[in-house]
Amino acid sequence: MTSQLKTEHGDAGGEVAVIAELIEKARIAMTMYERADQARVDEAVTALAWSIYKPNRAAELAEFAVADTGLGNVESKIIKNQRKTFGCLRDLMRVRTVGVIEDLPEKGLVKYAKPVGVVTAIAPSTNPAATPVNKAMFAIKGRNAVIVAPSPAGRKTTTKTCEYMRGELERIGLPADLVQVLPAPVNKVLTQELMNQSDLVVCTGSQNNVRRAYSSGTPAIGVGAGNVPVIIDSTADLSDAAEKNALIMLRPAHRKILLPLLKMFTKMQSKRCRQ
Repeated sequence: MTSQLKTEHGDAGGEVAVIAELIEKARIAMTMYERADQARVDEAVTALAWSIYKPNRAAELAEFAVADTGLGNVESKIIKNQRKTFGCLRDLMRVRTVGVIEDLPEKGLVKYAKPVGVVTAIAPSTNPAATPVNKAMFAIKGRNAVIVAPSPAGRKTTTKTCEYMRGELERIGLPADLVQVLPAPVNKVLTQELMNQSDLVVCTGSQNNVRRAYSSGTPAIGVGAGNVPVIIDSTADLSDAAEKNALIMLRPAHRKILLPLLKMFTKMQSKRCRQ
């Protein structure tokens, strides 16, 4: 099917060549980064965070995102650009990813961290700035390179975000090609080829994108609609909580059939818990 699709990059052979060039640049950049110690790695991760956390950058990219996609509002996206990134940085700074990361003498095991390779980062239109930065931070923390595949709707915002990340890497003396972004025009064929040629796919997006990632033949981690964590504590009305969660998670066509059964089940469980 893909062999019949054509874009401004050319036919399927053109797509392969475009991605192959990006992958080669990424691998060259990795060879210049492979001997980085933990302090240098953490410096790189902090630089990426700073690329979006700066107040003027957070505001600029928030404005770009709303104008680009028509989704959300500027104030909320500023908060997301900063808080999400700071939280990600806080968690990453606590983790060792270079050299020996775990020593288990009782089992005779020593664990060493090793880069995965070139990571494909699929970015959604709902979060075209913070998600690419956060995924790049995770990839760089493991001494990998990352190539970001933006949503067509959020391409301008994501491209600008990647430009800022590349600039921050160069500022601290690291190769900019540790972070790259797909060239325009972004389309499914180009994104699929990137997934095919890379070493790991980290996909945030529609169910269709997640399915494509898992069927690419490349190891993949995907998250799409419905993967929202919900906390239900001991004070909750279980029947009511189950119904509300079902309304969110079930398809409309299934709700009428499954909701009564779900209510019956939760009532039975509630009685058992009280006994």
